[in-house]
Amino acid sequence: MFTPIFTPFRGSIVSAICAISLGLLLVSGGCISPGNNSAPVATGASSNAFPGVEGINLLGQIIQIPNQLMGQPVVVIIAFKREQQEVINPWLPPLEELERNTPRFRFYELPVIYEVSMMERFWINNGMRSGIPGETSRSRTITVYTDREKFMQLTGISSADNIHLFVLNANKEIVYRETGAFTPEKFTALSGVVKGMAVQP
Repeated sequence: MFTPIFTPFRGSIVSAICAISLGLLLVSGGCISPGNNSAPVATGASSNAFPGVEGINLLGQIIQIPNQLMGQPVVVIIAFKREQQEVINPWLPPLEELERNTPRFRFYELPVIYEVSMMERFWINNGMRSGIPGETSRSRTITVYTDREKFMQLTGISSADNIHLFVLNANKEIVYRETGAFTPEKFTALSGVVKGMAVQP
């Protein structure tokens, strides 16, 4: 699972202090909320339907996935471990350029983490937020706290040891899959699918 930058404290007194600090930080607007644990659910009869799950982006907005993912088509990049961000990063500039040049296309990063306590979610969310300063990047990074094994089963992911990229159509069905490190060949194939599905304004 993703490891928070700050390790959650244990113990009743420290937990109470942290809870007070959490309230003050949320009131001041300096941090985002913990978000919620959310069980993944099947969203349709199709085996390619992306599962329904709740996430929180790094602006603090609760997002119902996949229904509230803006864009047509949509690419979601799914990661399960903190160190996988290094695998994601080379994908981002080409996807950003594709987004600029393709009407209504959007992409998102979905860190998928096990269900954890409210305090742990708070530290993870705000540790990630502190490392991503841009509002656009924060808005498209949506952290999901869920039953990871069930999520993987519903998405047909066999291993959490790599990142996975899905192209979703207007019905939020998975129509294309890619896995692992960026290569020009992988991006050419993925971008071809996106451009073929793009909705003209």
